[in-house]
Amino acid sequence: MKIKLIAIFLLALSLGGCKYFSHKAAPLETAVNFPMLDSADIFIGNVVDNFSVSPDAVVYARKVYLNAIDMFVNKKDAKGSLPLFLQSIRISPEHFTYFKYAEALYADANYDMAEKAYQYLKYRDETMKADASLGMARCAGMTSDTSSTLMYLEEALQAYPYDVKELAKDKAFEKVKDHEVFKLLMTKYDSDEEHRTVALLKLFAKNFHKAGLPYSIPPDSLGKHTGKEIDFRYAAFIEGMTDGQFSREVQKEYQYMAELDLSPVYHTFIYRTVNYNGDTIFPVHQFLLTVDSTGTTRGMQEIACSCSPLTIKTAEIDSNGVVEIKEIAQTWKEDPIYKGYAGNEIVKQEVKDVKYYMVMENGIIHALAQKPDLSHASKGTAQSSDTNQ
Repeated sequence: MKIKLIAIFLLALSLGGCKYFSHKAAPLETAVNFPMLDSADIFIGNVVDNFSVSPDAVVYARKVYLNAIDMFVNKKDAKGSLPLFLQSIRISPEHFTYFKYAEALYADANYDMAEKAYQYLKYRDETMKADASLGMARCAGMTSDTSSTLMYLEEALQAYPYDVKELAKDKAFEKVKDHEVFKLLMTKYDSDEEHRTVALLKLFAKNFHKAGLPYSIPPDSLGKHTGKEIDFRYAAFIEGMTDGQFSREVQKEYQYMAELDLSPVYHTFIYRTVNYNGDTIFPVHQFLLTVDSTGTTRGMQEIACSCSPLTIKTAEIDSNGVVEIKEIAQTWKEDPIYKGYAGNEIVKQEVKDVKYYMVMENGIIHALAQKPDLSHASKGTAQSSDTNQ
């Protein structure tokens, strides 16, 4: 009888253990109510193009993606991050997620699948062609395919100003470092830091939506969360971004917004940071950034935000480079801090403060005591009003 009871206990423990480990093997998918791509279809372009994604699905997928980044970058667990990257892609197939998925596959030594992901990106997103080609070169290098390694490496160097001295140290190119073609590539594409910075700025600018003036950031645009993520390789242009490269906040990311047609002497960018917290996307902060032709940052100023549920800031930028920032207090039907947002609504918005800034001819962003009278000043290239999308 005692033996029979022990056997029953062990059987129950075994079944319970199987159930537990089975549950653990499915990271988050059991909680997902959104439509999902089949794993076998994520590299089939026409299937991906015809896949419909809701705004809520985009937000959820972004959270899964950032958790995958935390596991891959901070916890150094490439294998553990793979199911999360894959799930994010299946919910919302964003190109930046494919790229990090490929990076994690490479780190996990799954070179065939990593090359497949890089190849998909190479032909689907022109802005990622260089990184995709470099990724394919590294995969080929790790599998001893010399001709493909050199071919993809040259494609990458033609498209992006990589530091060849750093590339030469990459273990993926260990087996080709004495090859004549590799040496020629290292010589041909070697350039100084200033040249690389200027080339990098041109690539950075290509990612921004071009917008005319005047430009507005109204209240109803602050909560929109569609935006392409800014890669950390552009961190040199954004103050504070470098500090988070290797210890990033899990729920925070930087996104491209617009480049304003304000001056031929310097670039005027608008970018934002988004914190994906809980079921909301507070806070969201938008910044005005000016960078001269050498890649030197001339000015940076926060101009709009969903600072908190109770406070937002909106902005208007005119053709003279004058920025008007309004701080607005929001009154909710129920206190959102205690009642949340479901079924809640904003019943009043009241302007509490107005500040003015002006982008000067040299790109410096100067604070003003009051709105200037520029009625007789020479105008910039005024175009139709463009609202932040």
